[in-house]
Amino acid sequence: MVKRWLSQIKRRSIFISGTREILRTLYPRSKEIIEIAFSPDGKWLVSANRRGEEGSGFGSSLELWLGPDWMPMGILYGAPRALSTVAFSPDSKLFFTAYASPEYQDNSVDFWNTASWRITVH
Repeated sequence: MVKRWLSQIKRRSIFISGTREILRTLYPRSKEIIEIAFSPDGKWLVSANRRGEEGSGFGSSLELWLGPDWMPMGILYGAPRALSTVAFSPDSKLFFTAYASPEYQDNSVDFWNTASWRITVH
């Protein structure tokens, strides 16, 4: 019940942790955000979205935001796979996406070059 309600929210707010002051409100294209990642250099924000279910299949997408004002840059990537997690490297030069599906045995990691936003290793 709570998960369904959360997936229907059309905006996401970023708060300053100490004061709970809203830093920025984002209006993502996809409502099914499962995770967000900030680059350590403060230049990028990526929201990871997943929809569907194990039995009927998943679809995933990544939405890219440019800091410091977090302007939407659009959908970076869409895939018919179950997105599990996302992360940046400590130097912000690489971005990682991990896909896992126990039913379909489709486990993989993509490595993205953040200078070009292209997959460098698949």
